[in-house]
Amino acid sequence: MQVQITESVQSKVCDILTVMHKIQKKLLSLASLEDISKLTYREIASRIGCGYASQVKHHLEQLKKRGQIVQRADGSIVVLPSSAYAVTSLPILGEADCGEATSLATDQIQGYLSLSPSIMPKRLRNTPMYALKARGRSMNKASINGKSIDDGDYVIIEKLNPYVPLDGDYVVSIIEGLANIKKFSVDRNNHRIVLLPESHDDFPPIIIAEEDLHYYQIAGRVVDVVKGFRSSNSAALPPS
Repeated sequence: MQVQITESVQSKVCDILTVMHKIQKKLLSLASLEDISKLTYREIASRIGCGYASQVKHHLEQLKKRGQIVQRADGSIVVLPSSAYAVTSLPILGEADCGEATSLATDQIQGYLSLSPSIMPKRLRNTPMYALKARGRSMNKASINGKSIDDGDYVIIEKLNPYVPLDGDYVVSIIEGLANIKKFSVDRNNHRIVLLPESHDDFPPIIIAEEDLHYYQIAGRVVDVVKGFRSSNSAALPPS
């Protein structure tokens, strides 16, 4: 069966497959998360794993010339919306536990999760976001846009500053430098925060006392889940 590819489809494919220098890709990802005008070239180089501050300066200029970033009158640097058919590349900032908090939180970009437009809703495309890879089983009964969080899934995090979570929000918590995903709840009667698991298994909650809140930080709100890929080839082979 021969598939006919129209010029319109070819144009969309070209948009999706447009190659960008890896440093520029990292710069766009970092700039989508925070205002990089507040960082020195050397600090930016460290954050994106680039060896030279001069390379950061060069590639920032290239992005400005192409209109992919712009510097406002107040000096802040923002990323301009991409084309309607462009793939959204979210920086992956490591892993977060769905169980005990054991994965070290980091602001270093460790890779990218590339999503086509229908996977990444339009309302979220211009919001500072990043991805974390979920580890553990304590949120496998959660419902985020109808999807649970299973081990190996990618969790999409909206980075809000400031962010005051509401009861029932799914949040990424930083507990003594470790990242954890749970459902947020305020226990006003006992003056504490309770981070609730939602699992088919029996997991205890994480409880943060009011006097210990200075150790506690929320890194963002969970807005979506991209289910992990499980190849059919990974199934057990029949005995020979």
